[in-house]
Amino acid sequence: GALTAAATTDAVVLTVDPGLVPTKITLTPTSKAVSATATSGFPTMNVKVTNSAGKGVAVPVMLTTSLGLFTTAGGCTAGGTLACTTPATQATPAAPDTDGRLATQPTLSPAAGRPGIATVTATVVGYPSVTTTATVTFFGPAKNIALAPQQGSIQTGGKTFIVVTVTDAADSPVSGAQFGEAGTPVTAKGPSAAARVVATNVNVDYDADGDREVDKGDIPACGNDDGTGADPVNLQLSDGTTDVGAGTNADGKCVIEVTAAPAPAAAARGAHTVTVVLNATTSATATINVGGPPAQIAHDAPDRVDPLSEHKVTITVTDDDGVLVGEQKIEVISINGEIRGTITAMAPATTTDGKASFSFLAPSGSGNLSFLIRAGALPGRIQHLIQVAVGPEPVVEEEPEGPPPTWHKALVSGQNLVSWQGEDGADPSAGADEGVTAIWAYNTAAGSWSGYFPNAADVPGGNTLTSLTHGDAYFVIVE
Repeated sequence: GALTAAATTDAVVLTVDPGLVPTKITLTPTSKAVSATATSGFPTMNVKVTNSAGKGVAVPVMLTTSLGLFTTAGGCTAGGTLACTTPATQATPAAPDTDGRLATQPTLSPAAGRPGIATVTATVVGYPSVTTTATVTFFGPAKNIALAPQQGSIQTGGKTFIVVTVTDAADSPVSGAQFGEAGTPVTAKGPSAAARVVATNVNVDYDADGDREVDKGDIPACGNDDGTGADPVNLQLSDGTTDVGAGTNADGKCVIEVTAAPAPAAAARGAHTVTVVLNATTSATATINVGGPPAQIAHDAPDRVDPLSEHKVTITVTDDDGVLVGEQKIEVISINGEIRGTITAMAPATTTDGKASFSFLAPSGSGNLSFLIRAGALPGRIQHLIQVAVGPEPVVEEEPEGPPPTWHKALVSGQNLVSWQGEDGADPSAGADEGVTAIWAYNTAAGSWSGYFPNAADVPGGNTLTSLTHGDAYFVIVE
C-alpha cells in the first residue's frame, strides 16, 4: 500500500556512522636505521588506524617485514617471526595521543646480524586496501666516508659546515658514527707550514632554519654531543629536552663546523685541507678556501636579447685575489631607464661558493635594461651595473665608398712631395686635381726631370711626363 497519503512528502534522514570503517593506516618507525648487530634499542613500529573523520578505529593490524624479526615484547601475537598480527588499535576520541594507536607498539630487531633494508608493510585485517609501508635499514660496519662542504670558500671571520656521510659495504647509511676522538680525529692543514689554519668543531649542530627545533634539514654534530665527558655543553636542536643524538643520523650524516678566524690573527688566505679519519685505514679530506671580502662581480648576462624573452644570469663574486668569496648577501635591483625588466627569480639570496643567479623577463619594447648587483654588507658592500639591450641590432648604413686613393696624402697649396697610389701606368691627368699646375718626376737614369702640366699649351716644351708609376714619388705643385 501507499506509504503516505496522496500529495504528501516526508523527508527521511539516514545517518551513517563511520566509526567502524577504517580508511587510513600510518606506519612510522622510531628510527630509520639501526646496527645489524644491535641487541637493544630496536625501532618501534608506530601504527595508527583512523576512519574518514580522522578518528581512531579498534581493529587488528597485520605486519610483515622483508628483513628482521618482530619481537615478542612488541605487542605481536606471534613474536620472533617475519609476520605478526597485532591486538586491536584503540578507539579513544577523547585521547588524541592514543586514538587509533596500539596500546603496545611492535618492535623490529635485526636477524642474525644480516645487514640490508627491511620493508615493513602494515595492513588492516579484513581491509586489504588499507595498507602502507615503511623502511628500516640494518647497517653493517662503517666502511666508507665522504665529505661535502656546504661552502667551498669562506671569508676571514666566516664559517661553514662540512657534511660527513658514513656508509657500510652495501652503501647503506651508518648511524651513530662519531668523530673527533682518539681513533677518529679531525685535523686541519693550512696553505703553508706557518699559516694560521681554520678551526674545526665537531660539537656544533647544523640548524637549517635557525629555530633550534629538530626538523627537516637539520644535521647533528659529529662529536660526542651528549653533554657529558669532554663535551659539557649539550648542543642540541630541540626545545631543551630532546637532543638530536650524537654522531651520524639515520641518513648516515653529521656535520663539522669550520671557522676562519678574523683579524688581527686572521686565518691564512688560500686552500685549507680538513681530514676526517673513519678508522686506521680509511679517511677523507675536504678543501676549504679562505678569501678576503668581496672585491669583484662578474656575470654572464647577454649583451642583447629579444623582447618578451626570459634569461638566467649567473653572478660570480671574488675577492681581490680572484678567490671565490664565502657566503655573501646578494641583491639585484631593476633600475628605471629607457625600459625596465622584470626579475622573475632570485636564487639564492646569498652566494654559494661565490655564485648566485637571477632570472629576468625582457619587456615588449626596445631599449636598454639596467640591473644593479650588490654583494656583501655595508660598509664593505660592492656593486656592479649590468646593462642589456632589448630589440634587434640597429641597422648601420655603410658610407658609400669614395674614389680610390691617388696620392698618399691630401694635397695642399704649394709644393707637395707625395707618392702615387693609383693605378700603375695611369695618365698624369688622373693626379691633376683642381688647382694642380704641375707634376714633376726625376728620372734617375737620365739625370733629368720630366713634367706634366694640365695647361701644357702655356709651358714651353709641353708635357714630358706621360704616365704615373704606382708607389713612385712626385712633386706636385698646387696654386
